[in-house]
Amino acid sequence: MPCLIKRDDGTLAYISKINECLIGRTPRSRPNKKVSQKEKMIVNNLILEINRIINKKELNTLQKQFYYRKINILKKRIK
Repeated sequence: MPCLIKRDDGTLAYISKINECLIGRTPRSRPNKKVSQKEKMIVNNLILEINRIINKKELNTLQKQFYYRKINILKKRIK
């Protein structure tokens, strides 16, 4: 019978009828990687450079969107 189980590390796993016997093989969430201060500085410098590119050049809206998405990806990396 399908059900939810709680693992030793506190995460939840859905067990279907097919993989009831394969409890150990259920997918687990990835642990967050610790970001060093050096990596944070590098990412912040990249964000500043991208902002300079956006402000200097006359870009169309699609190009600006592209750069803003890159900035969001970089910000997520250092959180």
